[in-house]
Amino acid sequence: MELTVDQRSTAQSATAGGGRTLFLTGSIGDEKLTQDLQGGLQNSGFTILRGSERGSDAATFPQATAAIAVLSSDQNSWFERDLAIIRSAHLPLLVVALRAFQLVPCLAAYRCPPASGPDDADKRDDKRTASALTWLLQVLDRPQLQFAGGSLPTISSPFWSRRLDLASVDLQRAAQAVLPLTVGGRFFSVAVAVSPTVVVAPIPEVPNGLMLKLASEDVAVQQIGSSKQLTVLKLPVALPNFVPLASNNPTSPLIAVLSIDTNWCTTPSAQPWGLP
Repeated sequence: MELTVDQRSTAQSATAGGGRTLFLTGSIGDEKLTQDLQGGLQNSGFTILRGSERGSDAATFPQATAAIAVLSSDQNSWFERDLAIIRSAHLPLLVVALRAFQLVPCLAAYRCPPASGPDDADKRDDKRTASALTWLLQVLDRPQLQFAGGSLPTISSPFWSRRLDLASVDLQRAAQAVLPLTVGGRFFSVAVAVSPTVVVAPIPEVPNGLMLKLASEDVAVQQIGSSKQLTVLKLPVALPNFVPLASNNPTSPLIAVLSIDTNWCTTPSAQPWGLP
């Protein structure tokens, strides 16, 4: 069946895919929308490998550069098999969620807006397909970038241009939260500020005379906790930049999390898989 979408989606360049291969999977109940997405992606220059709850061929995964899953709930026993293969192949996973539910860890996800108005079922499906396809093409529009001079380049894609700008701000703030520790005026280790007055450092114990070096002065630090080769240090002054702590494990495999309990015990955690 040929894809029916509004003009904004069909206006995407037919060469957007550049011949890249994607793995697309979904449940039998969502087959119509999944097929429509397949047609739109193929029209945009992508090669599509299919999977479903009927089964997926693990041999096809190495050919793909990313995986897309169309899901209606988090109760998908068939998807667990595909997810394990996706993880072992280190494929970035994009999720198109047709309803509200707990998402699996993925690179990015899009929740289709709920249907509204008196439109018939076909028109509602067309609108959801159009919005999901627009999002997928934006996420997959990732030109190769040349980094030079320590600055991020400008790109034509508004979607990625905005995210690179936001990432640049986050990276600058994160860099300013990493500070040197010294003993006797010599470099000893690094510390990461996790609040205005608390830093953590990868040191098993605190030596005498440990100082945190700031731009204007060196300040003494006080140990208030430790766990798993990380030491928590209290500062007598407030820092302007810090990396906030997370209360839960990350939903993205690109994110590592450092959490601290009420006893100032630190616990680093990250997803057990990586992305290329």
